[in-house]
Amino acid sequence: MPLRIFKYRSNCGVQLVTFLHGFVFIAEFYFFPLYFRAVRGSSPLLSGVYVLLSALGTGLAAVVTGIFIGATGQYLPPIYTSFAMVLLGYGLLIDLDANSGWANLIVFQIIVGIGVRPNFQAPLVALQTHILPSDIAVGTATFNFIRNIGSSTSVIIGQVVFQNQMARKQPQLIAALGPATAARLNGANAGANTQVIDALPPAQRAVARAAIAHSLRPMWIMYTCFAAVALLSVLLIKRTQLTSKHEEMEVGLEAEKKNAAARKAEKETKDLEKGR
Repeated sequence: MPLRIFKYRSNCGVQLVTFLHGFVFIAEFYFFPLYFRAVRGSSPLLSGVYVLLSALGTGLAAVVTGIFIGATGQYLPPIYTSFAMVLLGYGLLIDLDANSGWANLIVFQIIVGIGVRPNFQAPLVALQTHILPSDIAVGTATFNFIRNIGSSTSVIIGQVVFQNQMARKQPQLIAALGPATAARLNGANAGANTQVIDALPPAQRAVARAAIAHSLRPMWIMYTCFAAVALLSVLLIKRTQLTSKHEEMEVGLEAEKKNAAARKAEKETKDLEKGR
């Protein structure tokens, strides 16, 4: 990653926004199946199917974003709108519990899905407008790398928050389920032993599902806060009107040789001027 990519404030802002977007977008697709499996008692297959509702929002948002940027040449409005929708969506997820209605689950997912998609495209456009054409490839690679770092970090931190909350629920779970069963739902074991909950009697099952739903709430609060920080970070990105004018750029070894020869000639000219 050449440091010149980070030379300007706008480019640094784009990379920060990209990291935060990677941090918040993965949470819905990673932790929602856990909610459906552990709290709603859905099968592993149906847990994945239910998350497809988010794909409806992401697909629609991708089309609208592409059309908007192509028609107006503006990339900042989709970025702002995206994080505003994500902020709203995760804020709504805070209210989820074991008895939340399906209407809420569907609407909340669609809101977050619509919110996360535009920032797969718009920040990349913002980055490419402020780097040299010859740096497009390395800039795009850096952009994707930073997003992946954000996503992987998000999964780890989200799991830690959830596991810590489940550990705090141990006294309540021990009283209702007994030490042996409660231990299988403690910390890191909670997400891996969702089948234990299905085998419990109805009264105990309700306690376990309520504990998991309540433990997910601080995690949704955390992602809401990160979405708010991401929305503020967009202020670092410079507004530039895109042009429809096409400029050809020579790339490859031959182009690099020409550029090197031009730089050498320029340096020799400067040295001659200094000698005079």
